[in-house]
Amino acid sequence: MLTRSSTPRSDAAPQHTSVCAGVQVVYAEERRMARNARPTAAKREREKALIERRQQKAARRQDAKERKATTGPDRALGDDPDIAHIKLGPQPPADWQLEE
Repeated sequence: MLTRSSTPRSDAAPQHTSVCAGVQVVYAEERRMARNARPTAAKREREKALIERRQQKAARRQDAKERKATTGPDRALGDDPDIAHIKLGPQPPADWQLEE
């Protein structure tokens, strides 16, 4: 962390000061160790899991698509049981609409 001040701070961690062009520059010492390779390896594992999930999802979609193509009503012939009884033009009234 680089801060500029005229006097060194006494409340911070040990510091290194230097004077450059008449301005005192205070460098706070940060004692951090280098990070190991685990985050990179963990990220790679997450990426592998993500790719595997995508492949599984694509396979499920393909299976569902094939299942729909082989089963269910034959719509290629136009035989849908839900609308087989309907004729073109005005429809006759339903049973509950008839007056007795």
